[in-house]
Amino acid sequence: MATKRIYTLCDNKTGVTRLVRASHRNAALMHIARSGNSVRVATQADLEDAFKAGTPVEEPDASADQVDGDKA
Repeated sequence: MATKRIYTLCDNKTGVTRLVRASHRNAALMHIARSGNSVRVATQADLEDAFKAGTPVEEPDASADQVDGDKA
C-alpha cells in the first residue's frame, strides 16, 4: 500500500486552498479537477459555439503530459 500524504492545492484564480490526502500528487490534482469540472470530446456543435464566441483552442505544455515523481 502506498504511503498517503496531504497535498495543498491552491486555485490560482481564486486563491482558495484545499487539502487532499492522496498517494500521489496527480491523484490529488485529479480529485480536485473532477469535483468541479468535466471533460468530454467536443461535438461539432461545441466547436461551432466556441469558435463563434472566440474561445481559443488550448494545448497543454509537454510537462503537463508527463508524470513526474513526488518531491518531498
